[in-house]
Amino acid sequence: MEIHTVADLLEHLPYRYEDYRLRDLETVEHDERVTVEGKVHTVPTLGYFGKKNPGLRLKF
Repeated sequence: MEIHTVADLLEHLPYRYEDYRLRDLETVEHDERVTVEGKVHTVPTLGYFGKKNPGLRLKF
């Protein structure tokens, strides 16, 4: 495994490693898994369609 130092141990990645670092979307390839970051600007509200159709509706 070629692990000789503490740095080697910290940098050793498992076989099925998932990289969750934030990346610029302009640099990723098609169908590549990425992590994105966003902000919620308003509080979500809960509403109803009506008495005949009691389904829930979330507004963001």
